Amino acid sequence: LLADYAGAEPPAGGVGVSFRENLKGNTPRDWRKSIYYRYWTQEQIRPAHLGIRNDRYKLIFFYGDRLQTTGSEPTSTTPAWEFYDLQADPHENKNSYNDPQYASIIKEMKEELLKQKNLVGDTDDGDDTMKQIMEKYYW
Repeated sequence: LLADYAGAEPPAGGVGVSFRENLKGNTPRDWRKSIYYRYWTQEQIRPAHLGIRNDRYKLIFFYGDRLQTTGSEPTSTTPAWEFYDLQADPHENKNSYNDPQYASIIKEMKEELLKQKNLVGDTDDGDDTMKQIMEKYYW
């Protein structure tokens, strides 16, 4: 967006697109419904994680391992999930991951998270640690 407003070309390898028209109230029909993100740094206070968010819900998977990154603490944390209904809980005060009323939504969001992760090329190929974490804690 900033490159669009500045009249510049977006940086090579960028995965985003301008949402200038969205800000004007002209959201394209094919505009994505969710956004994927990843926080690589592993710290006890804020474990490494990946997540997805849409207009109402937010799902986060704290995989809790520094993997091959630098600048992280060496200590791993136990993987965990958080889920928030941003309409009912806009300040994210209550982790509703284990609430049965959200089970089908969480399942859909987990599938969408993996889809978006792959679409941006975040595959973790060749990382046996992440593969083991995903196999044990993802589903």
